[in-house]
Amino acid sequence: MFNNIKHQKETIDDFSIERTKRTEAYNMKSNHFHDGYEIYYMFKGERFYFIKDRTYHVRAGDLVLINMYDMHKTTEAYSPSHERLLINFRPDYIQTMTNGMEEKFYEIFQTFPVLRLNVREQGSLESILRKMIKEYEDKKEGYQTYLKLLLVELLLYIYRHIKKIKLNLWNITILSMKKSLKSYDISTIIIWIYLLYILSQSNSI
Repeated sequence: MFNNIKHQKETIDDFSIERTKRTEAYNMKSNHFHDGYEIYYMFKGERFYFIKDRTYHVRAGDLVLINMYDMHKTTEAYSPSHERLLINFRPDYIQTMTNGMEEKFYEIFQTFPVLRLNVREQGSLESILRKMIKEYEDKKEGYQTYLKLLLVELLLYIYRHIKKIKLNLWNITILSMKKSLKSYDISTIIIWIYLLYILSQSNSI
């Protein structure tokens, strides 16, 4: 699948967070993957984000979720100016603080690679992210514990957001299927049954 494509593995620390502002052109030289999870949030600007076998146009307010070992790379999109936040963590970093939720948290990285948030959702997410940045920079007593708590809060927020998206998709599918049943559109009914099956099988969120 990746023949003739330059790629490399990058080993990450148990946890890292990095906020970067760029005004000059920057393109990653090669595809790469990690032995941990990656959360990428675009504060300002836009980028092209290649994930596995598809390229996404990521804009301000978008959240990108990269699963372990998924090949990815970012490149310039129309304007070099952008500001982003990057979080990397290994699975065992929060394992003792999730109260059995860790598997559900890891599943969010297998659902929607890019989430487009509305203004209210951006505000809620950015509130958590800014607290994480401050703790990481100030490094006051107990900051490591608080960072873990904030990461769990972030993952829980994302998990609930994805669950809401799936519920909305389910309801839309059911409504459309009911309309198709009334009009006896057999081909459309078959499509909706298939979509219902896909939604029911997608992870278990």
